[in-house]
Order: sequence, then C-alpha cells, then structure tokens
Amino acid sequence: RVRGTVKIRGRAYKVDCIERMDHSWGHRNPVVMNAQDSISASFGDNLALHVIGLLDLDAPVGQEQRLAHAYILEDGQVHGVRDGQLRTTRLGNVVTAMDMQLTDVRGKTFDIHGYSEVGAPWNAYVSTVTYTSMMRWFYQGRTGHGCVMETMGLPALSKRRGRRSTEHSGTFFTG
Repeated sequence: RVRGTVKIRGRAYKVDCIERMDHSWGHRNPVVMNAQDSISASFGDNLALHVIGLLDLDAPVGQEQRLAHAYILEDGQVHGVRDGQLRTTRLGNVVTAMDMQLTDVRGKTFDIHGYSEVGAPWNAYVSTVTYTSMMRWFYQGRTGHGCVMETMGLPALSKRRGRRSTEHSGTFFTG
C-alpha cells in the first residue's frame, strides 16, 4: 500500500493505493530480451492481481500472449493463477484495451476488461522499449486501475517496424 502526496508540476495529489512491485533478480541480456508483459490491476483493498505474460510478436492477434505466471490477491490471501487468456488491442505498439480471463488455483475465474487512459514508450533498458499503458479495469461492476507494460527488444522492433535499405528509392531530401 502506498499512501502520501505526490507533487507534479507544482500541484499536489493525494495517493492511497495498492500496487505491486515486479522485480526479477535473474540474469538478463539487455540487448536480446524476450518480449513480455507485466500487468497489474487493483480494485481496492481486497482485490488485486499481477500477471507476467510472454509475447510472440509473430503470432496472430489473440494468440500472441501466453501466461508465464500470475497471482490474485483477494481478501489478503495470495492465489496462484493456473490458466489465463489475454486478448489485446493496440494502436501501433501501445496497448489500448485488454481482456483477461484468469483462473486461479481455487478454480475461481476472473473475467476482466480494461482500456488505456494514457500510454507512452519508455526505454527501460539500453536496447528495449517498454510500451506502458495506464489502465482503467472493470470486473463484476467494480472499477480498478493499474498498468500494462509490454517490453520489446530493439532488434525485434526493428525487424517488424524498421525500414530496410532496399525499401528506399535512393532519393534523399534535405531541408
């Protein structure tokens, strides 16, 4: 739980929220990182979740994300997620909407829908871009907040979005 005040551009905002911190102590190659999701949603004091997903940028829409691990924090108890499906809508690389169906180890299923309120890229590592979307989530009439962070390596992004020299006409224009 985070409580306090944050001051942004001279304006003070009160903060009282539950959020998660994701930190892996494992080795990472910052040049060739696998594409992945880090997703959070909080619906108040008694319900929050955290999801790590693997991205396959070459797979068809609806099949590009695979659950790596996740948990549901409900009424102070943590329950691992045993199955999850994610369906994401993007504008370019930024997530604009997401549907999640998560089933925890108790067999309880959570159908959650969310849309982005704002999003932008962030260079978290030397050769990755993390497209971050601040989300408004909906679950059984409840409204929650959180984020989706999709980290993609520059080599993979260049392969999909970059221009190849054979695509240029050979003409250059300068100011």
